[in-house]
Amino acid sequence: MDTGRDKTSIKGSQTNVAESSQPLLETMGGGDGGKGNTPEKERIEIESVIQKGSSKDINEQETDGEKRRLRPLTCIDSFTMSMNLLDRDAIHINDHINIAFEEVLAEPRANQSFDQVWRFAYVLFAGTKLWVYKVLAAVCAMPCGLFWGLVFSLLSIASVWIITPAMRIVDVLLHIIRRVWGGLVRATLDPVFQSAGLLIAAKREQVQQSGQEV
Repeated sequence: MDTGRDKTSIKGSQTNVAESSQPLLETMGGGDGGKGNTPEKERIEIESVIQKGSSKDINEQETDGEKRRLRPLTCIDSFTMSMNLLDRDAIHINDHINIAFEEVLAEPRANQSFDQVWRFAYVLFAGTKLWVYKVLAAVCAMPCGLFWGLVFSLLSIASVWIITPAMRIVDVLLHIIRRVWGGLVRATLDPVFQSAGLLIAAKREQVQQSGQEV
């Protein structure tokens, strides 16, 4: 009896599985009332996950770019932000030493050396002029910058705190002297010159009248 019950139960389960009209995925997901995940729904979920991941990566890249852009400036960057490293003589104060090879050495048509010699001379001239200046500038630039910065800072201090106030005092004193001198001239010399002008005008009229009578 037990064996028959077992066979019946096994057979019944097999027939139930064979006779079931529901798909295998729906039966496996029967916990949600027979509404399993379809392939289209899974594809939509996968695409949404991919889009979320890509948008997250883009946001992270933007925040990283903002962090890089918001990097704090160093002292040298803040001081040299407005410098023009391409044109370092923008107001042309040293054009008189801007000398090229053609302005120093030139061979006339009657006397010309070999082409390779001329090229080698150009390379030596340009290279020596360039690299000797760079090396000496690297050695002298910082001491000279310190020295001339000190000189012009002292000159600025003298101009702001000594020379300009002193010149203002001179301007005030000269303004007072001009007013006093103008008053003296108008009080003393103007009547004298007005009297002399009247005398000369009267003498001229007498001369004109005598000429007309003659």
